Amino acid sequence: MKVQFAAGEQIHTENSYKYDLDDITRLASATGFTRARTWLDQREQFSSNLLLAV
Repeated sequence: MKVQFAAGEQIHTENSYKYDLDDITRLASATGFTRARTWLDQREQFSSNLLLAV
């Protein structure tokens, strides 16, 4: 795929936010979801979370 950009055009590539598991649970609940399962790396620094609609 070819994409052309104008000179000086800005590109937004990522938003990065840091949350602990309690924050994720609260955010999920506040938006109609529940945290059903969490997978952590060996050092418990990163997680992937399964959220289910309630």
